[in-house]
Amino acid sequence: KRPHFAILTSKSDKALEVSGWLSGGVKRLGGSDLRPYAPLFKELGVSVIDTSAIATNDPLGHNAFADSPEIVRLLGRRLAGQSLDTGKASAADQIGVTAANFAGSAARLAIAAPAAVISPEAREILKEELSSDGKDSLGLKMEITTTARHRPRTEYVSRIVEAGTAACRLYGPTKANVADIARLLGKSPASIYRIFSSKGVIWDAIAGNFLQNTLRVPALAVSERRDAASCLEEAALGHHRRMSETRDRDRQMFSLVVLAAEGSWPSFMQYLHELEADVGKLIRAGVASGEFAPRNVDVAASCFCASVISLWDPRLIGAPSKEHMSAHALVSFAVAGLCNHPAVATMSI
Repeated sequence: KRPHFAILTSKSDKALEVSGWLSGGVKRLGGSDLRPYAPLFKELGVSVIDTSAIATNDPLGHNAFADSPEIVRLLGRRLAGQSLDTGKASAADQIGVTAANFAGSAARLAIAAPAAVISPEAREILKEELSSDGKDSLGLKMEITTTARHRPRTEYVSRIVEAGTAACRLYGPTKANVADIARLLGKSPASIYRIFSSKGVIWDAIAGNFLQNTLRVPALAVSERRDAASCLEEAALGHHRRMSETRDRDRQMFSLVVLAAEGSWPSFMQYLHELEADVGKLIRAGVASGEFAPRNVDVAASCFCASVISLWDPRLIGAPSKEHMSAHALVSFAVAGLCNHPAVATMSI
């Protein structure tokens, strides 16, 4: 059975007009009026779709079909069921990949859908455009069989964050840009903006990943051999050590964290919130064991964090100081205030 073909034409396509002019006046099929040839095309099994009357956001009028759900659905039905697997670079691959370059989300999905059965690249395009419940803007619902455990979009987010981290280290957070990230990925900036809405959102994701995976110290568990006071002291000093080491050994990423703190980025606010939550768990354990005096745990956690904030805030760690109090002395003082018998707590100032 011969495959079906569909020709999209538009007499309003400025891009094809320019192309024809540059080629020395050669007419472009997509910019021609093919209505006189309709009987011949019908005999050959070729559909002609005139998109001249479609209102489009494309100033050149070249991608008008992508703004018409009806045409997108028609393309999807027209392509469905075609046997295109030749063992080489199939037409399905070409259709799916080309669609990614010029069509909107709805059009990409409709074009890639029938090809996904046989084309790995088209299948990736389809999976990328599907939302979490498997539906796209046209109401299509499909299940894609794949050996990957995570959707390509999630994997691409991780790759963008990794490349963004590398770009920050190479050029610095204030000089690196989305084009640098795209170059490291071997992709276009547009492909990154399909995932992240702005440069600010990308930088926040990079900072969040660094804060969570590099700077955050997992909360210690209170046990018979480790009391709440020692766990709290070790956690507070552990956060300070990691922040200080980053300042000395990873200056560019430390600068990014400073920007996140100065701008109260969501990633930094989440980092502080989780620090306070970890402190609250240890204080709660200490109160339960009788090691700490009974008190409002949430208030106590906020007060403790405020008292040692100079050890955790990158803006304060990076600033020069004439103070000679050691980090250990400050943390010991803060922990002593929680104890049932403060006089028993040892301090080394």
